[in-house]
Amino acid sequence: MRVLFFKTLLALAMAGLLASPVYAADAGIRVEQAWARASIGTSRPAAAFVTVINTSNHAVTLTGLTSSVAGMVEVHETVKDGTIMKMAPAGPIEIPAGGRLEMEPGGYHIMLMALKRAVKKGETLTLALHFSDGTEIKAAATVMGPGALGPTK
Repeated sequence: MRVLFFKTLLALAMAGLLASPVYAADAGIRVEQAWARASIGTSRPAAAFVTVINTSNHAVTLTGLTSSVAGMVEVHETVKDGTIMKMAPAGPIEIPAGGRLEMEPGGYHIMLMALKRAVKKGETLTLALHFSDGTEIKAAATVMGPGALGPTK
């Protein structure tokens, strides 16, 4: 019974469900649910997803991201062009006071491009989110399989 408990606890920790949100108290910004999809080698990009919560009383702008695994990191948005779904760079994204930005498959997402190495299922990678006021928040993203739909799927 104890072994099952500890295996379950380990699985939840690896899925990021026990991870505390990363919080920049002075800026009123919190990052939760950081996860990523594994890449198919290094020639194809990987994707990552986070939720950014702005608890302050003023808007904040996400201006960029960095990660040690990628030479280029951008927020993209999936948009519909007629009957075709396309991805396009989103540029800076303003998060209103008391608002949130949920990155998820089929919407806003982080593209990890120019990979320096393959991103593998089961590892944890670090994402650094940069905001217009100079705040930087680092979040640990658990890497799921290439077709994962969420941090536990």
